[in-house]
Amino acid sequence: MRKLLIRSSGRQFFDVLEELLKEKDTLLDLLVTKDFRTDILKDYPLNKIYLTEGRKISVGSVSKETLGELTNNRYDEIVLLYNLTEFKGYDNVEDLAFYLKPGKLIGINIDSQRKIIKREKILRRAILGLNKQFWIVTNSSLFILVFIIYFIGFLLLEPAIILSRLIKQASK
Repeated sequence: MRKLLIRSSGRQFFDVLEELLKEKDTLLDLLVTKDFRTDILKDYPLNKIYLTEGRKISVGSVSKETLGELTNNRYDEIVLLYNLTEFKGYDNVEDLAFYLKPGKLIGINIDSQRKIIKREKILRRAILGLNKQFWIVTNSSLFILVFIIYFIGFLLLEPAIILSRLIKQASK
């Protein structure tokens, strides 16, 4: 079984790493941020260690080459670490894991509880995000349109108003 452990939280990292390495017939890869000291992992039988280019883990912080390699690895399971008891707050890491199309996405929280992270959760969040962007663009566009109509109306009506005032004054 091929697994990827994403070090999205450091507090329980070594406990989870050791637990995963005890599993038989598991080929374990690791994804860590570029500032992580990989030399402390030299005694662990890891298949490969991947580094991000940024200090946070997200699709944008992984190079195209690394992203391609991670995708081609076709992981049976990707393990995400959560620094909280709730499985929330790691949208960027979940998006990356979803992008890699694993067989299963497992979250482990600070209390060592495991939870399968469903693709539907990530898709729903993406759709809601797009929906929010849609409404922002729609509202902005309507505001601009109303402003243009008002401005054009003002330009067209103002000379007529001035002209009618002049005619009234001239007739007096």
